[in-house]
Amino acid sequence: MSLLDYPVFSQTGKYAYAHASLAGLEKGLLSQSLFEQLKMSENLESFYRLIAETGYGKYFSEEKPVSVDDMVEGELRSLKEDLFDLMPDEDEYLLNAFFMRYDYNNLKICVKSYLMGNKINVEELSSAGVVSPDELAGFFEEGADFGEMPFPVDVHEIKENFEKNRQLRNIDFLLDKIYYEELLKVFVKIKDSSLMDFIRQQIDLKNILIFVRRCRMKDEEAAGMELNRIILEGGYIDGDVYEKYLGDSADVILSANDFNSYSPMLREGLHHLEQTGSFSLLESIVRSYIIELATELQGGIFSAKPFIGYLMGKEHEINMVKKVYIHIKNRIDFKKERDILYV
Repeated sequence: MSLLDYPVFSQTGKYAYAHASLAGLEKGLLSQSLFEQLKMSENLESFYRLIAETGYGKYFSEEKPVSVDDMVEGELRSLKEDLFDLMPDEDEYLLNAFFMRYDYNNLKICVKSYLMGNKINVEELSSAGVVSPDELAGFFEEGADFGEMPFPVDVHEIKENFEKNRQLRNIDFLLDKIYYEELLKVFVKIKDSSLMDFIRQQIDLKNILIFVRRCRMKDEEAAGMELNRIILEGGYIDGDVYEKYLGDSADVILSANDFNSYSPMLREGLHHLEQTGSFSLLESIVRSYIIELATELQGGIFSAKPFIGYLMGKEHEINMVKKVYIHIKNRIDFKKERDILYV
């Protein structure tokens, strides 16, 4: 039973107070019904009225709205502060493992700016990571030593490869691979089966999306995108499996034994992609599945699991609010997308 599946890396008593406080934070999350109402807003004024009584009301008002990017950054900072206030000190490294994703996103911006000879705009970098934007940008100043960066990244090697193919997108794939390798190292150490399953399924689903996009590219588009360079390691599906199905249709992929664990869930999204060329439904289905996995972590009381679940759920909610705002502002239809929230 999940209630008895206590992780070996923590003593249950230290989470008693923290878990009660976390439950209070969860009560502030948007309900699914309100989210659906937000999607139905006819215009921004209607959107502002509906969201006014939520924690997002301070960003979205007719009198003084802020940019949607400032909303995202503000909410991420609040999320980070809330969780670090509650998490026992000795287990904060678990939160750092997840928030380091924002460092790697910042690193992508810094590396690309460096390679293109552009000055790094620190204001473009998120402060939700572990390393401050100013410190990270400082590693790219003239005369700085990349070897001092707290990431296992060889910028000189990245530059050398970039000068061969001039493909900036390959930097995204490389840094994503490194980030997930680092994330897996943390969770291998703690030996918690449910958290490892959560991470490994995430990797599988990200790989499937990468793979499907790669399959739909023409040869000239896919230059430099060899699967062994872009597929993440650590999922249940071995990286070599994807090579077998490169170029096959969705029907072939869905019927293959290698994808049995996910094909029922992906079927509608892949068929919609084949018919329309749009990834929106497929991506929505994947997001919702990952949030369902995160919700299952709520059962690990008196452990770090609910904190990880809440972190993933709140990040998802922030991104969904941003998405709804952009759709309403630009009058973009949601079509068949049906994202669920962490509730």
